Formats: sequence, C-alpha cells, structure tokens
Amino acid sequence: MVSVILADTEDVWIQLFRATGKVYREPKLVMFRGQVQSACGFQIEEALRAASAIGDDRLQKQARGYVVPESFTHGSSKQRVKWFYRGLKTGDMNQGDTFSVPYDQL
Repeated sequence: MVSVILADTEDVWIQLFRATGKVYREPKLVMFRGQVQSACGFQIEEALRAASAIGDDRLQKQARGYVVPESFTHGSSKQRVKWFYRGLKTGDMNQGDTFSVPYDQL
C-alpha cells in the first residue's frame, strides 16, 4: 500500500516539475521493521527550527509588527516546540491533544 501511495504522489510531482521545466528525482522507498539507528539527527533539528519559525507570534510580528495572542490559530513558537518535544519524547499521539488542555498549560 505504501508503495502505491508513493507511486501516485510521484506521478503528481513528476507532472508538476515537468510543467516548470524541471526534473523530479524520485525518492527511494525503504521500509523498516522495529527501530533503526541512523545519523539523521538533522530531521529533529529541522523540525524544531520549523516549529519555532512558524509560530503565530513570530508570523504576526513579521507581518504586522506586533502580536495579538487572542488571534492565534496554531500556537506560539514556544508552544509548538513544546508540543513537538512532547510527541518526540512520548511517541504517543494522544499526548498531542492540545484541544483538551487548558490554554495556560499549552
């Protein structure tokens, strides 16, 4: 099933790249069972940078020059990093239910 989904997405990306005159390099699908040790620590660093960069507070500050917390839709940079870490440490998707947590605990 995973290979079929990947093939479908590759078809879309190939067409989109071709439309812009570029060539899409197809990824290689590698399936693992259990855990794997790798040197891919950059994935976590990149995710933390992204979580911090797209917090509502930072985006509002860049766009408006000021922050309006009452209008946040996706959380502050600090909150996004906190919830990313929680998911990373626990591995439990249920730990990411930010809707049932009081606002002051986000």
